[in-house]
Amino acid sequence: MKIGIDIGGTNVAAGLVDEQDRIILKNKIETRSYQAPETVIGRIGDAVQSLLEEARIETGDLTHIGVGCAGLIDRTNGEVVYSNNIDWHHVRLGELLGRRFACRVYVDNDAICATLGEFVAGAGREADSMVMITIGTGIGGGLILHNRLYHGTNGAAGILGHMVIKKDGIPCNCGRKGCFEVYASTTALIREAEEAAGRCPDSVLARLKEGNGRLDGVKIFQAINQEDACALQVFDTYTSDLASGIGSLINIFNPQIFVIGGGLSGEGERLLAPIRKKVEAQIYCGHLAMPEIRAAMLKNDAGIVGAAALGAYQ
Repeated sequence: MKIGIDIGGTNVAAGLVDEQDRIILKNKIETRSYQAPETVIGRIGDAVQSLLEEARIETGDLTHIGVGCAGLIDRTNGEVVYSNNIDWHHVRLGELLGRRFACRVYVDNDAICATLGEFVAGAGREADSMVMITIGTGIGGGLILHNRLYHGTNGAAGILGHMVIKKDGIPCNCGRKGCFEVYASTTALIREAEEAAGRCPDSVLARLKEGNGRLDGVKIFQAINQEDACALQVFDTYTSDLASGIGSLINIFNPQIFVIGGGLSGEGERLLAPIRKKVEAQIYCGHLAMPEIRAAMLKNDAGIVGAAALGAYQ
C-alpha cells in the first residue's frame, strides 16, 4: 500500500492507494496555511495515521508516501522551495513526513501529480506519451514522454501556462505579456464574459451577472447553452485562444493523448468539440497525427492517485 497526499491552499486530501492505483480510503483536512509549516505537516501526518488505523495497516507496510504541492519543488530533497498558495519557503516536507513514518517520501508539483494520476488511472492510461493542462485560476500542466515524467534540466519543465501566444498582449503576473493563461484560464474566460456583459446589457450574460454581481464558469456555460449571442462570441474567442496554446504544445511534443483538466473540463463535449476542430487546423503542415483530446476523468482524485504513483515515476 502507498499514500497519496494533495496539498491545496484550502484543504489537504490524503488517500490510501493500492498497487492497481485505486483509492481504498481517503480523508480531508483544512490546510490552515496560517500555521507554521511544521504544524501543518504534523496534522497531515495525523491524517495519514488515521487512514492507516482505519484500514488496520501497520506503518511498516507502507511502500512510500507521495505528496503533491503547488509551487517550485526540489524533488531530490523533497523540499518545497516556494509555494505561493500556502506561503512556504524552503520547507523540508519529505524529511519531516519521512521521519514520522520511516519510509521514502516523494514530493512533486501538484499539477504534475494530477497529470500522473490521469496517466496511470484516468484519461491517459493506455498511452505512453501524454500532455495535460489544468484550467483554473491559471493554467498548470505536466508532460509524460515515453512513460516518463519530463521535468527538464533543473526541474522546471511543465510551466505550460506561461508560453506566449500573443506578442505584446495582456500583462501576466509572471512579468511577461500575452501568456497562454492570461487568455485561456477560467479567470480569463470570466474577465472576457464580464466585459461582454457590460457591452451587451440585454444579453443572458448580463442578466446572470446581475444575479450576484459577477459571473463564474457555470453561469457562463449556462448562457452559452442558451445560445446567447454575446456568450457565444466570448466562447468562440476563448476556444480559439485555448486551441492556439494546445496546438503549439501538440506540435512540440507530439503526444498520443492531450488531456484537459480543471473545472471547465466538466463541460465535456461542449468545450472539447470546438477545441478539437480548431486544433486540427493548426497541426503542423496537416501531416502530424492528431492526438485524442480528452477531458480528465479523475477530477479531485487525480492529485492523490498521481502523488501515490510518484515512487514508480521519479
